Amino acid sequence: MSGMARFRNNLQWISTTTLLRRPGLAIKRSRMINQQPVLPAAERWRSWTIELTLSGTRYLSIANRTYCQLPTTLLWGSPQPDDIRVRYLPGASTDRLSLVWTAEGWAQFLAEHPQFAARQRDLIAHHAAAPILALRYATPPLLRAAQQLLSLAALPQVAPAALENATTILLTFIGASDFAATLPSYGAAQARCFEQAQAMMIDRLDRPPGIGAVAAALHISPRQLQRDFLACTGLSPVAYLQMLRLSEANMLLASTTLPIGTIAARLGYANAAHFSAAFRRLYHCTPSQIREQREDLSALAPMEDSYGCQY
Repeated sequence: MSGMARFRNNLQWISTTTLLRRPGLAIKRSRMINQQPVLPAAERWRSWTIELTLSGTRYLSIANRTYCQLPTTLLWGSPQPDDIRVRYLPGASTDRLSLVWTAEGWAQFLAEHPQFAARQRDLIAHHAAAPILALRYATPPLLRAAQQLLSLAALPQVAPAALENATTILLTFIGASDFAATLPSYGAAQARCFEQAQAMMIDRLDRPPGIGAVAAALHISPRQLQRDFLACTGLSPVAYLQMLRLSEANMLLASTTLPIGTIAARLGYANAAHFSAAFRRLYHCTPSQIREQREDLSALAPMEDSYGCQY
């Protein structure tokens, strides 16, 4: 990771940290504290970009349109021919996660997430004549995936493959987003139902309840539960549960020394072999590779003598 901080008269602080960089994609976290009113800034969006607002509020204006980036909103933008005017609230702070693609990287993202390409087909097809700026609320699973990526990136020593895996989960939920729908794209009742079902799954990852049992506990039909999950996550309950378990597995492998077999049992897998196979199908690497990278990084960590001097 790399970071940059800039101060302006000790009244404005801006920090940008690159969390991950892969061919065609960069993920950055930008934080700003502004203690004085300033003139609107200008930003150049020359790449395909998706921003998740973690906290704070800012306003983007282009032509005769203004967009309000509130906490937990996603902003999707195509390359813009004109600069975007940006205004912050005086005395407020903002925290954003930005994903920026090259043209080649964006084409790869669409190929890997055909559901996203299909849902936004018209917007993407006409983006050259009508540049895209679209808002929607981030789903709870997407927010959870973003928080896991941030938590892993904050570890003093994290296996690169673990960050890649967390990015895979985040991109999966971004790929399930529907920017063509009216904001928000699901109702309060659906959101409550999903959140209760998610809590049940998280509480019993070692023995995850069946879909019928979850639906019965919520006094709805399994078909309605399917519809609620698709509306809130873009995934079926079974697919979401698998994503939840493997996301937790990636976090445990990167941040603890628990044996792989213990992690498999804790997450409800019959044995370590079944767990490793599921992990490899999603992440294209094995749990052992995460651990090996973690051990290699630990071996390279600075050592201290009895006086606290590093060598």
